[in-house]
Amino acid sequence: MDNIINTFSIACFFDVCIFCAGLFILFHYGRISFSHPATIYLVSHFFGFTYRAIAVLNGAPTLFSLFGFRYSPITYDELTMALIIADCAFALMLIGWLRAAKHDYRKNGELPERGVSNLYQNLSRKNVYRIFYFAFPIGLIGFFLFIRMPGRLTTNEELAVSGWVTMTRLWPILLLLALVYINGFKAKYMVPIAFFLSIMFIQGGARFRVVLPVLFLAMIYLDQHHKKWPPVWMILFLISLMLVFPSMKIIGRSLLGTGFSDPIVPAIMNKMNQWILGEAGDQHLLDSLACTLSLVDFHGEFYYGRKWLYAIFIMWIPRVLWPGKPNMGGFLYDISVPSRPMGSMGMVSTYIGDAYGQFWYPGVAVVSYLLAYWMGRAYFKAYRSSYFSIARFAYLVFASTLIQVYRDGIKSFITFGIAVMMPLFLIIAMHWIFGPKNSIISKPRILRRPFTKR
Repeated sequence: MDNIINTFSIACFFDVCIFCAGLFILFHYGRISFSHPATIYLVSHFFGFTYRAIAVLNGAPTLFSLFGFRYSPITYDELTMALIIADCAFALMLIGWLRAAKHDYRKNGELPERGVSNLYQNLSRKNVYRIFYFAFPIGLIGFFLFIRMPGRLTTNEELAVSGWVTMTRLWPILLLLALVYINGFKAKYMVPIAFFLSIMFIQGGARFRVVLPVLFLAMIYLDQHHKKWPPVWMILFLISLMLVFPSMKIIGRSLLGTGFSDPIVPAIMNKMNQWILGEAGDQHLLDSLACTLSLVDFHGEFYYGRKWLYAIFIMWIPRVLWPGKPNMGGFLYDISVPSRPMGSMGMVSTYIGDAYGQFWYPGVAVVSYLLAYWMGRAYFKAYRSSYFSIARFAYLVFASTLIQVYRDGIKSFITFGIAVMMPLFLIIAMHWIFGPKNSIISKPRILRRPFTKR
């Protein structure tokens, strides 16, 4: 047992070294910013792998170890292997980001300063408003039909013949964000956004409905203010959201009076304490990856991209029209066993476990490199384009969902980048299909009259 712990401690040491080295290299040579794909991954890797590994090394319980005798706890050997694979994946991603930065620099030189308004602008105001006027009423109906509020605890879920119907509850927020993108931060947009987000916050489940809009809004703010990194107040706000994130379900159930009767303040403090100690369930990315690797090996079958094709071609068909539709939750339902029921417990595989389940070790290597390289290329293309370009708008939409891709797997590009963000994707699709014609943003006041001095 001591030898196993010593091996895990060595793996933790190398993980810290690799993370610190990667952080240094990216900041000095990667030309990154808040909206660069590496930034969200660095945060995700630190809290889900590095911080979590240190917590386990200091006595934090591993996944399933507190669930009872029916469950099989994650072992130190499994955690060691998962940490090594995660570090190798991070190293390959680092190479991909650096190559993307080097390719862009060799071809184009330094990025233009943020706020330059003489770049090609092809984001159509008319297209944005067409989608807004079409989808906003649908979103309002979905929002007020399928959300819980104090005094009204039913959500009319029986009216939803498909998950596509309930997904519309997020549309009002997304469409208002599109107006903020083209018109700036105005009270007539921000007040309803704050209202919708506060209601979403107390829903408890599906916390991505709060996190993704907030990330998108933060990126819009920074671009409109010509900043690469958040100001202090935004950093403090994002840290506060991160600390309260594990408690959102408790807060929602307490305010709505649905199944939570304990005092709310001690419960929230307990969740925050778990987060600080590295014991919160949302920090179990290392454990989840370790479990996924073991279950895939035990299952003895790889999927060779089949589950990704389901997301591309099959996900769009409502289950009411196809009762035998395959499960869209990925392969975790297939590989789960009674002692480790990852699928039924709603756990995640991380993109590394997803790639491993599809193509084994070569999948982890190829997916890690290509994911970093092509998202890095997309970043530099976006920031060589005008703020009022469809390239910039599309990049920010997908960049704000990367946290789900890193957490859940590659199919989240489809499920979150397109399905969840559907109104914003429709704006992108209209530009791709019909082109800008001559309907561009004619008066880019946001860039000519920035909100803050540079």
